[in-house]
Amino acid sequence: MAPTEVPAWLVVLATLFGSAVWLVAVLGNVLVVTVIKRSRRLQSTTNFFVVSLAFSDITTSVFCLPLFIVATATQSWYFGSFMCQFSRFIQVATLSSVVAVILCISVDRFYTIIYPLSFKITRSKAKKLIACSWAVSFILGSPCFYFFKFSEHSDQACYQYFLRSNQISSVEYVFAVIYIYSVTFLVMILPGVVISLTYTRIFRYIWVFNCQKRTFQRTANTVPRSKVKNVKMLMIVSVSTFILWIPYFFLLLLEVSVESISIPPALWLAGTWIAFAVCALKPTLYLVYNSNFRRGCKEVFCLSSQKCYRKETYAITHATRLARKHRVGTISSNIEFVSNGEPQKVSTYESFDREGKGDKNISWPLSSGTTSTYL
Repeated sequence: MAPTEVPAWLVVLATLFGSAVWLVAVLGNVLVVTVIKRSRRLQSTTNFFVVSLAFSDITTSVFCLPLFIVATATQSWYFGSFMCQFSRFIQVATLSSVVAVILCISVDRFYTIIYPLSFKITRSKAKKLIACSWAVSFILGSPCFYFFKFSEHSDQACYQYFLRSNQISSVEYVFAVIYIYSVTFLVMILPGVVISLTYTRIFRYIWVFNCQKRTFQRTANTVPRSKVKNVKMLMIVSVSTFILWIPYFFLLLLEVSVESISIPPALWLAGTWIAFAVCALKPTLYLVYNSNFRRGCKEVFCLSSQKCYRKETYAITHATRLARKHRVGTISSNIEFVSNGEPQKVSTYESFDREGKGDKNISWPLSSGTTSTYL
């Protein structure tokens, strides 16, 4: 696209917006992976899928967003034909993997809540599903190496050559149109319908159980509130992903379907950055809607009430390496140590005395409430 075709104010706004999206996407998704990796309590099957989503967004943020930020600011493509094709390949592949993983999450939540005894996605199954999602995504994105190229004319742009070039045959154009429609159907329409049906069924089930709880308060086995909150959060992540990508696919289908229409570059610019904004939106939604993630972030930055436990908060003695790793062990509150020739008292928490508390038959105090293991 020529520099004069996009207003200067829109170029500046899109560049600033893209830079903010890139910064939040990189830091936020790295934080998601770090929090889940540090906390064994958060390493559930659902969070394996969440980590896959984070890696998809990190890949997009590393290989796509910086190139498009420069292209947006300069209104030119300086990275050559291969990077044009590779960045578009990453764009399609990561979007496909995100949608596939979101679909797996919806199916997992569907069976976990409605049919908890008939089917369960274990950790090994989750890893296999993630691997299959990435493999299919790479296959689906591979045609980008053929359908995208760098324009060597005065506009110096990276675009779908079948939309701008008049030197291709009608057969090539037909294959290109088939590819665009196939990607739209496989990435947007079909998964969107399945995800909508699964979450609709889940919330209808939860609604019926809530009604039964009010009618039969003593015997109703209701769905835990923590699961309901997590399902809502995951549904919001899914819906926001589709909503932000709809404008880009709408413009793409419009220009493919109607040959007489030429989409203004300003609309392409806006649609592209609206779609990329989903990379920064996901960690933001986790932070807003999930208390476990907020707690994990505080622990990562040593801001919680139990910060940096291995160095400062907990003084654990007479414990093995395994026990220290899992915060197991006791210590008397009257221990003193010598520092610079003067006795100093250790500030500790109250030790857990199983016999003193009358819990001789259990090896560890059991929590009265259920803790959510989902991010």
